[in-house]
Amino acid sequence: MGPNPVKQKLREGKSAFGPFMMIPDPNAAEIVAGAGFDFLLFDMEHGSATLESVENCLRACELRGAAGLVRTPDGSPATVSKVLDAGAKGILVPHVKSAQQAADAVAAMTFGPPGARGINAVSRAANYGSCDYIEFFRESDCETLIMIQIEDREAVDELEAIAQVPGLDVIFCGPYDLSRSLGQIGNPAHPDVKSVVERIVATGAAKDDCVPGLYVGSPEAAIEWQQKGARLFAFGGDTGFLSKGAQDAFAAIKDLR
Repeated sequence: MGPNPVKQKLREGKSAFGPFMMIPDPNAAEIVAGAGFDFLLFDMEHGSATLESVENCLRACELRGAAGLVRTPDGSPATVSKVLDAGAKGILVPHVKSAQQAADAVAAMTFGPPGARGINAVSRAANYGSCDYIEFFRESDCETLIMIQIEDREAVDELEAIAQVPGLDVIFCGPYDLSRSLGQIGNPAHPDVKSVVERIVATGAAKDDCVPGLYVGSPEAAIEWQQKGARLFAFGGDTGFLSKGAQDAFAAIKDLR
């Protein structure tokens, strides 16, 4: 598996930034990773990404020195193990609503004990069987970035219990789904939503072995939440980058037609 640069940055007290990736194409991944982001977060919860396309995108990340992370559609062992075997440096499990779900996610991502990740010592992550098996198991447990997403009212009610689950590296807040769950759909800046986001970030920041993360849409928002303790930021996304670039390019020539 090799060292995880994002996990190392977080261990050193630094922040890490990377966009959500909705376009399941290795060329797009290589272009975006080449911009200098710490990680790319490939989204299998939404969009058209398949295991095969994500695996090729992970290769592109490695070529450009960015960590390839994946948001899976769920936290099931079958889903998680396939994505990790493909070479993901970490996984974000969406819609975690209880401490038990959080513990199950940790178990699915680690060999343990007490983990329960299925053993595949000939996977791409294990260099197709050409590495030392025992060292691979140990390194995977040490370097895999284990992230859960808090984005539902039920999770907020269980937040303190979730935060006490051993093995979590990142408690990630999903402000848009959270706004829906709190009755303010599409308005994460609403005071009722923002106060809950602040609570989630503060809870994560209070832990010694875990950091809070969240999606931000601007550098100003990143600075604000960084000052409140957040350290892993999903910043923008490939579709937004492409859309803005296209709009800016067209605006420059539209009056010449």
